[in-house]
Amino acid sequence: SYAAGEWAKVFLLQSLIRAMGAFFVRRDSQNPLYRRVLERYVHMATREGVCQAVFLEGGLTKTGALVPPKLGFLDYMLRGFDIEKDRDIIFVPVGINYDKVLEDRVQLNAAKGIPISRSLWHWVKVVFRFIVVNFSIPKEQRRDRFGYASVNFGHVISAKMFAEEQGISFITLDKDTRFRYTAMLAERLMNGIGFVTPILPVPLIAQAFKQTKANDMSELEIISKVHDLIDELIRHGAPIRNAEKPAKRTLQKALDLMIHYAMLEFEEGHYQLVDSSLDVVSYYANSIAHWFEEVDHIDPRQHGIGVSA
Repeated sequence: SYAAGEWAKVFLLQSLIRAMGAFFVRRDSQNPLYRRVLERYVHMATREGVCQAVFLEGGLTKTGALVPPKLGFLDYMLRGFDIEKDRDIIFVPVGINYDKVLEDRVQLNAAKGIPISRSLWHWVKVVFRFIVVNFSIPKEQRRDRFGYASVNFGHVISAKMFAEEQGISFITLDKDTRFRYTAMLAERLMNGIGFVTPILPVPLIAQAFKQTKANDMSELEIISKVHDLIDELIRHGAPIRNAEKPAKRTLQKALDLMIHYAMLEFEEGHYQLVDSSLDVVSYYANSIAHWFEEVDHIDPRQHGIGVSA
C-alpha cells in the first residue's frame, strides 16, 4: 500500500494509481474526523505488518532537491508503537532518480505559484497527445526519449533499535517529545535516501553546467567535467563506482535527450544552455546536489546500499 497526494487525483491517472494499491491523502485537510480515521488506518496497517510506501517529504519535489520531511505520517506509525509488545517497524530508504521526469515543468510551475489546469478536457488532451506521440515513433526511439530511470534500496533502519538506542518508548512519550524523536528518525531516513539516490547522466551533465557556471561547453569539456564529478562523488561515498562511469555514447544520448527537451542547443561544436530552461536544468542538477553541498550529513557506514536495480 502507499500514500498518494491529491496531485494524482486526475482523470484516468487516479484509477490506475488506486488499482496499484494507493490511498489518497488530503494533507491540508483540517477535518478532525478525517485525520483521526487516517491515523487509525495507518496505525492498524503498520501494526499488522502491511508494507507501505511513503514520500517522507509529503509529495513530489518541486525543485528536484530533497526537501525537509513532514512528520505527520511517520508519527501515525510510531505514536502507538510499543517496543515490548509490537512487531518491529522496518524502514527501507529508497532513492529514485530519472533522466527525464515527465512532470518536471509542472512541478517547477507549482513552485512558482503558477496554477495548474485541472479541467477534464485539459487532461484528456494531455493523455491523448502522450499516447499518439509515443506510439507513432519506433520502439528504440521511444525508449531513448526518457533516458535512464533507476532505483536504489538502502540498508534497513529499525524503529525498535532506534528507540532502544535513544532509551525511549514512543507509546509513553508526550506529543512534543515524541515529535522531537520522530524528527531525529526522519532525518536519519532522509540521509539514507540521499545516500542511495542514483547518479544518472542527465543530472551529472546538469551539475557540470551548474558547477562550471558556463553557458556553453564542448562535448570533450562536458565528458571531462562529468568524470571529475564522479571521482568527487566516489570520494564522498556516493552509490557509484569508478567502473560505472558513463561511456561517451551514454553521455551523447543524454545530451541528445536534453536537446530534445529544449534544455540545451548545439551550435558550432558547443552545447549551450537554453535561457528559458535554466530552471529545468537546475531541477535535474538538484537531484544530486546534496553530495556537493551537505556531504558531511551523509554517513556511508550507516546508510550503505543493500540492493540496487
